[in-house]
Amino acid sequence: MPEEIQLFHAAVRKHSYEHSSDRTQKVPKGFTETDREIMSNYLGDGFRNTNLQLRAGNSAAGYHLRGTLSKFDPYTGIGFRGVDFPDGILELYQRGNIVTEKGFVSASKHLEGAKPQPTLIRVLSKTGRDVSEYSQKYHREAEFIFLPNTSFLVLDRQNPTRHDERTILDIMEL
Repeated sequence: MPEEIQLFHAAVRKHSYEHSSDRTQKVPKGFTETDREIMSNYLGDGFRNTNLQLRAGNSAAGYHLRGTLSKFDPYTGIGFRGVDFPDGILELYQRGNIVTEKGFVSASKHLEGAKPQPTLIRVLSKTGRDVSEYSQKYHREAEFIFLPNTSFLVLDRQNPTRHDERTILDIMEL
């Protein structure tokens, strides 16, 4: 595990210097008007209902979104996510634990794109889908989305201090 943590932190440092995440993907090949509507709905307010249904066990929820996202290129690199976890969920994120997220999970390629929340997640992505072209809700969001049932290894957890009131989680997609 210490080797994974060192590699993760090296990747975070490299990411902050490269600024390669400023590139946005063009419209994917085979992208239809229906795909555009699906993305607009999900990136609007549709994400709430879809993810609530998935987390409640309705595996059919988001079926069409999965197909649409499969047309986007995967994003390999570091991402950032601000989260205000429901009671008890943050406790699952302990060093060495594997956490599987039932819903779609979004993150930003830029730290500034992560919502200011009590928990900051720094995630190493292998297969998150780069939807930067469609994620313009927040300044410099540069969003990518993980599909439901993606598993993550918790590499490190920094609890709040008097200098930083956030919990910071370093996780890696498996």
